[in-house]
Amino acid sequence: MMKKMKKINILIIVITILYCCKGNDVYKYIKEGDDYLSQDRYELAIEKYTEAIKLKPDYHYIYMMRCEAYYKQKNFHLAINDCSKAIELKKDNTTAYVNRGRSYAAIKQYDLAIKDINKAMELNPSLSSTFKILLSRIEEWKREDKEEKQNESSKPISVF
Repeated sequence: MMKKMKKINILIIVITILYCCKGNDVYKYIKEGDDYLSQDRYELAIEKYTEAIKLKPDYHYIYMMRCEAYYKQKNFHLAINDCSKAIELKKDNTTAYVNRGRSYAAIKQYDLAIKDINKAMELNPSLSSTFKILLSRIEEWKREDKEEKQNESSKPISVF
């Protein structure tokens, strides 16, 4: 009976160690991803964040950080996907709304960008002056794109 108890205790200790180490791997991957991101090594950062997501898929921070790496690579659609996942996991995530808004603006989806920045302002009114500056820039880009499209449509079509 004592041998059985000893084996069970050892098994419990092994399982506990494996579980703890698995959790530590998550934070190891996040730290490595953060380090790579700060060094502008975006592909490596994305790899580390992806590994962390595999271990802890319900942690919003990882998606936000991978979003930032995608954004820096100009992979705006992937950045939007990660921000959307971060928002799904944490509805009051101001940073995720701002980052998704920036990404929408980058692909000229200005109305969606404005909606996200307004939501961020609603969630964090103390930063409203910063958000208003960003909103005015997005509105300016929207006007410029509209004017550019109008100018292009008024150009004569060359046959030759």
